Amino acid sequence: MEWQTKIMYQSVLDVTDSFRKGDITSFTRVLHANKADELDIPTFFVDMECKSMAYYCGGYRVAQRPRALRIFLQTPGAVKAEYIFLGETDYIAMHPIMLPRLATGEVDEKVLPLAHKFGYIAWSVGENEIKEYLPSMTQIEWDGSYNTGPAPALLRADSLARIMPDYENLTGVFETVHPTAKAKFGWVREMWAYSLAAALSDLPHHYAEFGKPPYNGDLILEPGSSWVATYPLPAGALDSIFIHYTYPIIAKDSSSQTIFQWDKRAKKPFPGMDPLPEIPDEIYIEEVDEKKVSHLKKVHKDHVELWRFMRIVLNDVFRKIGFIAD
Repeated sequence: MEWQTKIMYQSVLDVTDSFRKGDITSFTRVLHANKADELDIPTFFVDMECKSMAYYCGGYRVAQRPRALRIFLQTPGAVKAEYIFLGETDYIAMHPIMLPRLATGEVDEKVLPLAHKFGYIAWSVGENEIKEYLPSMTQIEWDGSYNTGPAPALLRADSLARIMPDYENLTGVFETVHPTAKAKFGWVREMWAYSLAAALSDLPHHYAEFGKPPYNGDLILEPGSSWVATYPLPAGALDSIFIHYTYPIIAKDSSSQTIFQWDKRAKKPFPGMDPLPEIPDEIYIEEVDEKKVSHLKKVHKDHVELWRFMRIVLNDVFRKIGFIAD
């Protein structure tokens, strides 16, 4: 994860011009691990304490996040601002983080917390578990306010502190005593714990959306080489604050040869690497239909330009962190 952290931090520095633009006043990486590392990034370290809390240290390390955030919030002097933006390491900043403001210049508290809407944190997926913890919750209320997770989210520090007890508790419950929820929610079960905790604290979240205030974009834009890349980007998509590269991008030529690939789960960047290759105007993605037959589909020019932007930013960051020689 270190290389992702370097990309995220450097890109935030670049778009905020060393924090002179936007509303960022500090940057803190909350690191929950067995030992601290030596990355030159502002870091708050939390020891995982594997011996006393074994479930934190298994294959699902995201379960450590709520405890680490709680300790961070409770440590005097650790929180340096009234508002917090929660992000993940696989983000590339496109724009400075700005607080939503009224015409008077005051922060518009009515749209906070502000979050991204995830389709898999929906009533249709977790209705039984939602009713278990929130018997009076309705589908309209849940899908209108709680299809989210802890990142990305922009909210008051005291609002985050308010939901931490339930967030931490439910994450532990899903790991140890609620096998049905653990199996159903899979790798996003900690996100479900956050959303349920927000609902239990009556803290509805507002969704940032393409083409709508306060940014005209979302908090994150998630590119990838799926069928979506064959259509134009939605209006406002490029006004999103971050690119979230959770999905692989594999661009092919007309003969089905891979000419550009960015996949965080594949080969990792490393010192001495070559720059990411140029992306031509005409590229394709490969899809496999229900008959297991592969088809090439042309990538829309909007996505070509987005992937080119990613390539430029990544190569620039890799040079700044010493992975690519000048």
